[in-house]
Amino acid sequence: MAPSNFHANPFPGIRSYEINENHHFFGRELQVRELIRKLAKTRFLAIVGSSGCGKSSLIKAGLIPELFKAQQENLPGSWKLVIFRPAEDPIGNLAKALAEGSRDYETTESVLRSGADGLVKAEQEILSAGEAGFIYIDQFEELFRFKRSGAYARTIAEAGNFIDLLINAIQQSKIPIYIVLSMRTDFLDECTEFRGLSET
Repeated sequence: MAPSNFHANPFPGIRSYEINENHHFFGRELQVRELIRKLAKTRFLAIVGSSGCGKSSLIKAGLIPELFKAQQENLPGSWKLVIFRPAEDPIGNLAKALAEGSRDYETTESVLRSGADGLVKAEQEILSAGEAGFIYIDQFEELFRFKRSGAYARTIAEAGNFIDLLINAIQQSKIPIYIVLSMRTDFLDECTEFRGLSET
C-alpha cells in the first residue's frame, strides 16, 4: 500500500483556532503586537467585532501564545491563564475556571461574591509569587443575554456584580490582573447600562 499523503486541514472552519493551533494562525502579527502594547498600558482589552470575524482566534491563537512564549516589555514573565464564557452563571463560571486544578469552586465562588474586590482576593489565593493573572472572557455578550433571561432585578444585579469584579480587578494595584474579553458588535450598546464598563 502506498504511503498516505493525507495532511490535516489547517483551517478550523467556523470554530475558532485554539491556543495549540497557533502554528496555523498567521497574518495578524501587527494586530497582536498592538494588542500587547495596549494590554501593557491598561491591563484590559475588549476585542469587539461581528460574529465570525476571528475575535476568539486572534486572542487564543495570536495574543496568548505570543504573550506567554517570551517576556514582553512592561509585562510579567509568568502567567496564570483562565479562559471561560459567562453563559447563564457568570460568577459561578468564573469561579470554576479560577478553581480548576487548585481548589473547590464553591470556596472560590464564595470569595468572588464577598464584594467588588472578590476577584482580587480570589487571585491572591491562587497566584504564585511572581505570577500574574490573565483572564480571557470569550463571548462576553452572553452576559447580556443572561441578563434578559430571568427575573430582571435579580439578573441585572448579578450582571452588575460580575462587571464590578472585573472593573475593580483592573483598577487595583495590589496584584497584576489582566483581563481580555471578546464581544459581538451588536451588543456594544448594552455596556452603557453598567457604570464604569464603557469607560474601561
